[in-house]
Amino acid sequence: MPNEQLQILARLDWQRADGKRAGQPDYAYLVEPSPTLAGWKRVTLDAPAPERAAALHIELYLQNAPLGTVWWDDLSFTSIAAPGPRKVTVAAVNLRPRNAATSAESVSKFVETVESRIAAGTDVILLPEGVTIVGTGKRYLDVAETIPGPTTQRLGEMAKAKKAYVVAGIIERDGIAIYNTSVLIDRTGNVAGKYCKVYLPREEIEGGLTPGADYPTFATDFGRVGVMICWDLQCSDPARALARRGAELILVPIWGGNEALGKARAIEGSGSKS
Repeated sequence: MPNEQLQILARLDWQRADGKRAGQPDYAYLVEPSPTLAGWKRVTLDAPAPERAAALHIELYLQNAPLGTVWWDDLSFTSIAAPGPRKVTVAAVNLRPRNAATSAESVSKFVETVESRIAAGTDVILLPEGVTIVGTGKRYLDVAETIPGPTTQRLGEMAKAKKAYVVAGIIERDGIAIYNTSVLIDRTGNVAGKYCKVYLPREEIEGGLTPGADYPTFATDFGRVGVMICWDLQCSDPARALARRGAELILVPIWGGNEALGKARAIEGSGSKS
């Protein structure tokens, strides 16, 4: 089956006491490899029951797949408490250093800004993309570094001091490839994950960068987050893919972009769950 997420569907169809539909069906969008059975996938959904719902049909579909076969097993439906409020404070840093002699000098200017401007209690500090190259006048090849590396070490110290998650763009070297990467550093200063920019503008391709090929999401102590980078806003599939993988918050390191496209991606991301 070339597109499992369109051909294999699990949904909840809520019913009233009189047998009529209550509200609209909910589609299970979170698909993950099974933690216990190799080769199987687990499909899950947490959903609020609509008003007047008295019963539920769990519906499993294989559609538009004349050559496909699907096996279902271990179906369960469990009542859970409604989630409580989760207040998350995100501080976005808009800074463009000038005349930095090195990557370290450029990063230092971001760290100094965070230390002087970002209040205690902030949960996420969002820096722009390419903090290791902006203002240096250097090529991607000149500033590329490994992850973990010197910049994640410096940002990790800042994250630990602020007790905050930090997202920042770094030009990454991985073997012979160079990526426009954003890292997620946790509150203890460790690298919790990274995302390699999938949609590269012309100048990044001409500059020798390699596009990424996946849209990972990451667990935090307040929920699951995803990352997009700048030009990713031009296309719809990054936000949709992150939403399908359970992202509740999408963080976008960016140097500037079309706000209308940002709003469209937010709509598409939330729409992927319904």
